[in-house]
Amino acid sequence: MHFDNRFGNYNGRVFSKQVINTLSLVALFMLLIASVNFINLATAQAVNRSKEMRVRKVLGSRRTQLVVQFLCEVGLIALFAVFTAVVLAKITLPFLN
Repeated sequence: MHFDNRFGNYNGRVFSKQVINTLSLVALFMLLIASVNFINLATAQAVNRSKEMRVRKVLGSRRTQLVVQFLCEVGLIALFAVFTAVVLAKITLPFLN
Protein backbone atom coordinates (compact mmCIF):
# COMPACT_ATOMS: atom_id res chain seq x y z
CA MET A 1 0.00 0.00 0.00
CA HIS A 2 1.26 3.43 -0.86
CA PHE A 3 0.24 6.85 0.33
CA ASP A 4 1.97 8.67 -2.53
CA ASN A 5 0.47 9.17 -6.02
CA ARG A 6 3.87 8.68 -7.64
CA PHE A 7 3.79 4.98 -6.81
CA GLY A 8 0.97 3.10 -8.44
CA ASN A 9 -0.77 -0.03 -7.42
CA TYR A 10 -3.18 -2.36 -9.16
CA ASN A 11 -6.35 -0.33 -8.86
CA GLY A 12 -4.84 3.18 -8.76
CA ARG A 13 -5.97 3.93 -5.21
CA VAL A 14 -3.75 5.48 -2.60
CA PHE A 15 -4.11 5.23 1.15
CA SER A 16 -3.70 7.88 3.78
CA LYS A 17 -0.81 7.73 6.22
CA GLN A 18 -3.33 7.41 9.03
CA VAL A 19 -4.73 4.15 7.63
CA ILE A 20 -1.26 2.70 7.15
CA ASN A 21 -0.21 3.73 10.66
CA THR A 22 -3.39 2.27 12.15
CA LEU A 23 -2.89 -1.06 10.39
CA SER A 24 0.74 -1.13 11.52
CA LEU A 25 -0.33 -0.46 15.10
CA VAL A 26 -2.89 -3.29 14.95
CA ALA A 27 -0.22 -5.65 13.59
CA LEU A 28 2.20 -4.72 16.38
CA PHE A 29 -0.52 -5.21 18.97
CA MET A 30 -1.31 -8.66 17.58
CA LEU A 31 2.39 -9.56 17.68
CA LEU A 32 2.57 -8.44 21.30
CA ILE A 33 -0.47 -10.56 22.21
CA ALA A 34 1.06 -13.59 20.46
CA SER A 35 4.33 -13.10 22.34
CA VAL A 36 2.58 -12.86 25.70
CA ASN A 37 0.53 -15.96 24.86
CA PHE A 38 3.68 -17.91 23.96
CA ILE A 39 5.38 -16.89 27.20
CA ASN A 40 2.27 -17.85 29.18
CA LEU A 41 2.11 -21.30 27.57
CA ALA A 42 5.85 -21.85 28.05
CA THR A 43 5.52 -20.96 31.73
CA ALA A 44 2.62 -23.36 32.14
CA GLN A 45 4.67 -26.16 30.59
CA ALA A 46 7.64 -25.36 32.84
CA VAL A 47 5.84 -26.92 35.79
CA ASN A 48 5.58 -30.21 33.94
CA ARG A 49 9.14 -29.93 32.65
CA SER A 50 10.64 -29.41 36.10
CA LYS A 51 10.48 -33.15 36.83
CA GLU A 52 12.36 -33.92 33.62
CA MET A 53 14.96 -31.29 34.48
CA ARG A 54 15.53 -32.79 37.95
CA VAL A 55 15.98 -36.27 36.49
CA ARG A 56 18.45 -34.99 33.91
CA LYS A 57 20.43 -33.12 36.60
CA VAL A 58 20.60 -36.29 38.74
CA LEU A 59 21.89 -38.20 35.71
CA GLY A 60 24.71 -35.69 35.29
CA SER A 61 23.57 -33.02 32.85
CA ARG A 62 25.15 -29.63 33.13
CA ARG A 63 23.27 -26.36 33.27
CA THR A 64 24.49 -25.34 29.82
CA GLN A 65 23.23 -28.60 28.31
CA LEU A 66 19.76 -27.99 29.75
CA VAL A 67 19.73 -24.39 28.53
CA VAL A 68 20.81 -25.45 25.04
CA GLN A 69 18.15 -28.17 24.96
CA PHE A 70 15.36 -25.79 25.95
CA LEU A 71 16.51 -23.09 23.53
CA CYS A 72 16.68 -25.62 20.69
CA GLU A 73 13.17 -26.84 21.49
CA VAL A 74 11.81 -23.29 21.49
CA GLY A 75 13.66 -22.57 18.25
CA LEU A 76 12.20 -25.66 16.59
CA ILE A 77 8.70 -24.74 17.71
CA ALA A 78 9.12 -21.21 16.36
CA LEU A 79 10.56 -22.53 13.07
CA PHE A 80 7.61 -24.92 12.70
CA ALA A 81 5.20 -22.06 13.38
CA VAL A 82 6.85 -19.85 10.75
CA PHE A 83 6.82 -22.70 8.22
CA THR A 84 3.14 -23.38 8.90
CA ALA A 85 2.28 -19.69 8.57
CA VAL A 86 4.10 -19.41 5.24
CA VAL A 87 2.36 -22.50 3.86
CA LEU A 88 -1.05 -21.26 4.99
CA ALA A 89 -0.36 -17.83 3.49
CA LYS A 90 0.63 -19.36 0.14
CA ILE A 91 -2.50 -21.52 0.12
CA THR A 92 -4.96 -18.79 1.07
CA LEU A 93 -3.45 -15.89 -0.86
CA PRO A 94 -5.15 -16.76 -4.19
CA PHE A 95 -8.53 -16.83 -2.47
CA LEU A 96 -7.92 -13.44 -0.83
CA ASN A 97 -6.88 -11.79 -4.09
